Amino acid sequence: MAVFRVFMGRNLIGEYFFEEGPLVIGRHHDADIYVKQDVVSRKHAVVKKMGQTWTIENVGGKNGLFVNGSYTGFKVLATGDRIELGRAIIQFEDSAEQREAQARRNRNEAGSAYFRSMDDVMALLNAAGDDDIASIQTTRSTPPRPAPPDDDDDDDEDMATVMLTVGQMEAMHTANEADQTNHLSWFDEHNKHQYFALTGAPVVFGRGTDVQVPIKGGIGIGNRFALVTQEGGDVYVERSSRLASVKVNGFAVKAPVLLQDGDKIRIYDSLIIFHTSLFD
Repeated sequence: MAVFRVFMGRNLIGEYFFEEGPLVIGRHHDADIYVKQDVVSRKHAVVKKMGQTWTIENVGGKNGLFVNGSYTGFKVLATGDRIELGRAIIQFEDSAEQREAQARRNRNEAGSAYFRSMDDVMALLNAAGDDDIASIQTTRSTPPRPAPPDDDDDDDEDMATVMLTVGQMEAMHTANEADQTNHLSWFDEHNKHQYFALTGAPVVFGRGTDVQVPIKGGIGIGNRFALVTQEGGDVYVERSSRLASVKVNGFAVKAPVLLQDGDKIRIYDSLIIFHTSLFD
């Protein structure tokens, strides 16, 4: 059984369970996986299954499709893959694939290894047309699909898909990428939402061109006010200027503070929020 977990931003908005395909992902209320967002097309992508192999293909998505951070039109899916349509992130898990992986490990331990190469998978998919796939996928087992919200007054399926510019698509993808790792977010001086993914390197809060998180306001001497560091899976913030006002959730920072998801860091006129990865 395949599981599709749909996140909008950092919120899990639905889970879908399917034994077979094909499945339509889109903004139309009749889609198998319904994504209510104006940058998602009514029939954006189709997921198909042949044997134990699941694939996804962009069939009408005007703003494209990302899988695991790469822009693509077609992808053979593997457990853990993350599909992006606009601001929606869909996590794919396949229990059948996990069972097959365990079976391969068992065969390996028994000294009789068997592997299906990617070339074999692609040859199998290329040899089958849509009619062939449909003929072997006549049944579907799934709990009821989450219903559209009751206050849905705008009949999304009758509205034109909002087309993103390259810059808007890049900004949306950057936000999605940040949600998939530990990151900081804030609004800059132009009230634009900014994201900074934490990779393990120290992050400097302050003024000037050599800081990662620019701080608004303040009359303190110096340009570096605080520092975010990582030790293993833990993330800390510490004050790096005695004259800077640094608070976490309203409490003054005097020693390094271990950050938790949703913690708010206030430095002068700037408010920075720390988030952990969606999928940890």
